Amino acid sequence: MTTATDTRPLLELVGIEKNYTFGDTIVRAIAGVDISIKRGEFVGVIGRSGSGKSSLLNVLGGLDQPSKGEILVNGRPLIGRSSDAMAEYRRTTVGFIFQSFNLVSHLTALENVALPLRLAGTISRSEGRKRATELLTKVGLGERLTHKPSELSGGERQRVAIARSLANDPELLLADEPTGNLDSKTAEETMAMIKHLHEVEGRTVILVTHDRHQAECYCKRVIEMADGKVLRDRDAMGPDWNEAVFELEPDPEPAAKEAAPAEAAGEVEDGVAPADGEA
Repeated sequence: MTTATDTRPLLELVGIEKNYTFGDTIVRAIAGVDISIKRGEFVGVIGRSGSGKSSLLNVLGGLDQPSKGEILVNGRPLIGRSSDAMAEYRRTTVGFIFQSFNLVSHLTALENVALPLRLAGTISRSEGRKRATELLTKVGLGERLTHKPSELSGGERQRVAIARSLANDPELLLADEPTGNLDSKTAEETMAMIKHLHEVEGRTVILVTHDRHQAECYCKRVIEMADGKVLRDRDAMGPDWNEAVFELEPDPEPAAKEAAPAEAAGEVEDGVAPADGEA
């Protein structure tokens, strides 16, 4: 990771737009967003379906290209990099945590976590297996190394996914609805684990969620989006937040909702394979 003494923003977004075309209709999933993320922040991005939050995460993670605007990562432009350079960015700078886990079904937990290390090619196979074992032990799955996803509970699968996201020691974690498929108790455990990665290890975390409780209670900063725009960018209210203080904007227009499938359509690469049955 970049050293904590680096005072540059980790991420800077200037005038970011993302358009999707449906026949003769153009939908602006992101409509001119300007955001700066400091190193070590824990930022929650909230909004209804079609608000542009997942499109924003895809752009930040290098899974999709914006239609317009500029993104700086550690002061260097992200847009315009070669395909190899973008793959390197996804492998080494960003760790992804997805709602549907996106584990490779025929691989064991150990093999799933070691996969990004094999693709990066920076360490030997034996060293990769050692690091994967350490990461799985760290998330409490040291006794489940040889289990395949079908043999794990939802919470255990997400812990494997978290371990995998840390394989190449990224400085940025992007979590897209990481508790969406979990029960409430397991969701709290998962969020506590992500909070630990932020507070203890100093990871920069961007959490996309429709769950305002999670954003207010776990994040330090909350960005509210609607119709592809930032409505509010403020400090999180903390565990004592009052739901009546803020209300989300009304549901977006039907055309904006149509952008939701496109938001999730970014093809996952570099060892983060789609889950079975997913595009």
